[in-house]
Amino acid sequence: MPPRTSPRKTQYLSAQWRRKIWRGLLALGTAGLVGIGMVILIYSIRAAGVDLSVVEKMPEASLIFDYKGQNLGRFFDENRILMPPGPLPKQLVEAVIATEDQRFYSHKGIDPFGILRAILINFSGSGIRQGASTITQQLARNSIGRFERTYDRKLLEVFLALRIERRFSKEQILRSYLNRIYYGQGIYGAETAASAFFGKSVGALDLSESALLAGMISGPNSFSPWKNYNLALASRSRALARMAKEGVITDAQRKQAEAQPLSLRPRTSFAGSYYQDEIRKILEQYIDADQLSQGGMKIFCTIDYGLQDTAERTLTQSLVEVEQAPDYPRRRNKAAVALQGAFYALDPGSGAIRAMVGGRDYATSPFNRATMAHRQVGSTLKPLVYAITFAEKGFSPASWIENTPFDLTKADGADAVSGGSRTFLRVNDAIVKSDNYAAVRAGNLVGPELFVYYAQQAGIQSGIPPFPSSYIGACQLTLAEMTGLYAMFANGGVWNKPYLITEVQDENGQVLYRNEPESRRVFSPEISYQVTGILQNAVNYGTGQSLRSKFNFQPPAAGKTGTTNDYRDAWFMGYTTSLVAGVWVGLDQPDTTMTGGYGGRLALPIWARVFLAAKDHYEMSEFTKPETLVQKTLDGGLFTGKPDQSVYLLPDQEWQLDAKPDQGSEPGPGAPGKKRGFFERLFGDD
Repeated sequence: MPPRTSPRKTQYLSAQWRRKIWRGLLALGTAGLVGIGMVILIYSIRAAGVDLSVVEKMPEASLIFDYKGQNLGRFFDENRILMPPGPLPKQLVEAVIATEDQRFYSHKGIDPFGILRAILINFSGSGIRQGASTITQQLARNSIGRFERTYDRKLLEVFLALRIERRFSKEQILRSYLNRIYYGQGIYGAETAASAFFGKSVGALDLSESALLAGMISGPNSFSPWKNYNLALASRSRALARMAKEGVITDAQRKQAEAQPLSLRPRTSFAGSYYQDEIRKILEQYIDADQLSQGGMKIFCTIDYGLQDTAERTLTQSLVEVEQAPDYPRRRNKAAVALQGAFYALDPGSGAIRAMVGGRDYATSPFNRATMAHRQVGSTLKPLVYAITFAEKGFSPASWIENTPFDLTKADGADAVSGGSRTFLRVNDAIVKSDNYAAVRAGNLVGPELFVYYAQQAGIQSGIPPFPSSYIGACQLTLAEMTGLYAMFANGGVWNKPYLITEVQDENGQVLYRNEPESRRVFSPEISYQVTGILQNAVNYGTGQSLRSKFNFQPPAAGKTGTTNDYRDAWFMGYTTSLVAGVWVGLDQPDTTMTGGYGGRLALPIWARVFLAAKDHYEMSEFTKPETLVQKTLDGGLFTGKPDQSVYLLPDQEWQLDAKPDQGSEPGPGAPGKKRGFFERLFGDD
């Protein structure tokens, strides 16, 4: 039989256990308080380490304006336009508070009731499933980087929210919050969303639109009206119901707003463009990297939106027409590579780039063929060759130049192929007819060093091989370089460095970058006008005459076609008094485009259609002739049945009109019955 414990001893043991329990509870309580204190201390320190300037300072989109002030687009790390200064949009604020944080104006950053509700829901499962974030907590979360659903992150947001509430007013918190909200599809901020979805500023939103934007906050992709129209309407209804429950709208207003159909803008594509890529490259050279990533800049560029849009559409449509032509060899081959092209336009008086189209579709091929593709330029380089002979050798449009065929291996052109007989033609006719042998002889007269020097003075920086074939375009240059060359002729012999950006301002209007013009004289006004006169004859009577006959382009214009061997590259360079543009058409991997794919067939139509659309917006008057030049006429000569052609000479050059070369008895290359020579076969006669 076990011994009995006396009542006194039992009472003693009971008291002892009670003391142990109380001590244990006291220890646990103390440890808990210490733990809570440590948590408060640690997270307070971490929250204090956050620079609160990030709350109000956030990346913005930089806006691009054309030279007339029209918004061309934007580029950004985050596509955000900040709300304009002034009072906050009342209805949007009421809708956001009703849906996201009904006790916003009464709490100090956290909502204890909401936290308790979230704790009960979250502890019933694993992980965090229900949030209780106030507007201030959401702002804290969005201000400090990558979002994480962890207890550590939640605690940091709580203490940061408390600190934000102490630093900023409720209105400042709301403004920053509305500017930071993510609306899906790459849209940040209520102002950007209002513009994207409704085409208006937040201040112009009605009740229905405000409720839609407020309802999207909890699920920007799920409730996007572009993606899920019906779900978007449902979220709008919930927002309106909460507004009515909070008493900020009446039930009648709720019903009226619910019945209102959404007037949405089409989904906006924020795809880039060829000129935007060029703008970014320029900015990266002159603007600090942090400033670039922060955005908020206003970029004033030289592009003419109307001309740019016309050029983009015309290029694409014209290439499609070529690909659908019966004689296009790849017409039935769906796997064939697409025909490509580029268009580049300048204001010759300033060098301002008015249009830049680097291909038929930026989204599928962002490679800029206007500025980056180096292609053989064909006959478009011949005017430079002859201009140098005018400057250095006393030639004029009326001068005779020998065009006897010769072997390319005889670099001086002295060895005539046709039994020693010699043929000649006027310089004007040599350019208008685009004679290759005459161009090479003209180039040999000045030599490769002088040729390269003048090319560089006219803005051509790509390497030009020192061979006779370079005089007729067997060298690889860019469309941008060639357009700059022709702009020099259009501008009276003065080359202006092409530029795309006029000025860049930060968000406060401070100038971050301003273009510094660069120009130099390459040829005299007289020589430039002589070349212009010849190139007018080329479009009136020569290889570019379809500009008049087919497209009925009537304003004064000068231009030159170009075609490389095997029809791999088709060019047309042309200008009026106020606009110069170049067009290139070909395949990305050099190959024959089509039999008969001359510059006059593939490239000139694009130029013609763009300029026909532009003639009502750009002055296209007669070119201004220097008073020192005298207008003379040449008979039709090579161009049987054509009117006499005007040429422009200095008084001391008039004697060249009556000069007679020793022509010999044989017809020149390209005449009836004459076989095509080596240059025509190799480089074309366009």
